[in-house]
Parts: sequence; structure tokens; C-alpha cells
Amino acid sequence: MASPVMRSTGCPQHSVETPRSRLPSGTLKRGSPRPKAPRSARSASHPRKDSDMKNFIKTGNYITFTAAAAVSSGDAVFQGAIFGIAATDAETGEDFEAAVTGVFELPKASGALTKGQKVYWNTSNSNVTGTASGNTLIGAVISAATDEATSCPVRLNGIV
Repeated sequence: MASPVMRSTGCPQHSVETPRSRLPSGTLKRGSPRPKAPRSARSASHPRKDSDMKNFIKTGNYITFTAAAAVSSGDAVFQGAIFGIAATDAETGEDFEAAVTGVFELPKASGALTKGQKVYWNTSNSNVTGTASGNTLIGAVISAATDEATSCPVRLNGIV
């Protein structure tokens, strides 16, 4: 019988002894560099890292806005067509970070909303509504809200 080989599992307590005859063919010897998979083999199961992309800037969950007026953390804000929730306080003209994705509890207009329903920001009343006309799409409600509810959890869509 062939002599056993220690196969490391990354933990000395859990290393496994495997007879050489049972090792898969082409098994590398200890200390041998592992070959990289060809680019075509890196698919959905092994996506590229963000840092590998030449034109990647950032994930975009937070974007830098410039305050058109004084802003407090948690305020709903627009920067052009982009809707976000202020992460920090800022005075007029100052830059601040705003979350453009995520789930936030936002003030709600009267009217029931169903789970998954698209919601819009009513700039005049500074609240969420199910009415599309004259309002800006910001995301979807993640749980139903009754007519009497004054707020609801909204998943921001992060798109314009």
C-alpha cells in the first residue's frame, strides 16, 4: 500500500490522512503554486473582484451630494434626479454622503400600501406615496402599511 499523505484542511486539528492511491490525479505537491483558472472559467460562480476592474470607482451605495439647504442626518434629499437619505448633517454648500440604496423608515402619505408596491416621493409634502403622477419613483415598500400608518419601510432602488 502507498504511504499516506497529510491533506491540510487549514486547521491542524482537522488535517486528514489520505492514502496516495486515493488522491485525485494531477494533485499538486505541497508548496507548489496553484495555477490560476483561465479568464473564461471565472464566471458567475467566481466573479471578478471590484478591484480587478479597470474602470471601477466604488459600489455606489453612498454618493456625495452638495447641500442646497441645511441638511440633517436622516433627511430625504435630491441631487438632480438622484434620491437619497442624508448620512450626516451639512450646511448649505457643504458636501455630505447620502445613501441611495438600503431600507429606510420614511414618512408616508395617507393611503394603504401593499408589500412590494412601488412608492414615489412627494416633494411638496415630503413623504412617500403610492401615486406616480407628479412624484418621483424612489423604491418599493418592504411590508404593508395601513391607511393610518404615518411611516413605512422603503427599499430605495438606487436608480434614476
